[in-house]
Amino acid sequence: MSENTKTQTQLNLSQNRYLIINSAMLDPIIAHQVQAEDDLVLRQLEEGIFSIVKDGKQIVKYLNKLTNEHGYSIVLYSNLKEHQITLEEFNNACKRKELKEFPKIAAMVVKDRKTFKRRQNGDHGGDE
Repeated sequence: MSENTKTQTQLNLSQNRYLIINSAMLDPIIAHQVQAEDDLVLRQLEEGIFSIVKDGKQIVKYLNKLTNEHGYSIVLYSNLKEHQITLEEFNNACKRKELKEFPKIAAMVVKDRKTFKRRQNGDHGGDE
């Protein structure tokens, strides 16, 4: 293997990989019963009413595989501040389903036009 090929391979392996996920994918729904084995129950709201993530068990397994085996970092993206998820709820739900913890989130991006309504493209927040 030539020196150039070795260097190129090392650069490719050291590059960061990010999986950007719309946090709406992790938004829970309200259900009167857990319908599928793969649903992840975040909490019981009232007697017979649950906050669940549809197919949450599979989502957590695949995200763990991507982060642990393939070296991805997870970035959550949201259009609304209200979509911010509680990772503690996910971790507790994962433990109840005998899964590993919810994968570590590297960053979360929140697009909030109300808070940042005066910003324009190319405006990076410097003093004027």
